Amino acid sequence: MQNCDFAFSNGGTTMLELLSLGKAVHVYPQNNAERIFSQYVLDLGGIISNQPNKIEIPSYRFLNKVCLTAFSLVDCKGKYRIIKRLK
Repeated sequence: MQNCDFAFSNGGTTMLELLSLGKAVHVYPQNNAERIFSQYVLDLGGIISNQPNKIEIPSYRFLNKVCLTAFSLVDCKGKYRIIKRLK
């Protein structure tokens, strides 16, 4: 994951891992929850697309913009919030 310019993933935890690394992602949602979540992230500018039948190789300028947005969307502190909530 670390060495790719962009990736293909479903809209679940692998997508979140890629976003936390600041990677641009084409998302292939496998269910309605992934479709809704990936659309939310797409609206924020954090992924390339979530349309399986619309694949285009993006320009590096666009990739860089999406990568910066993706990285800013995930703070990697989810486990701390979960532990706090459980306590």
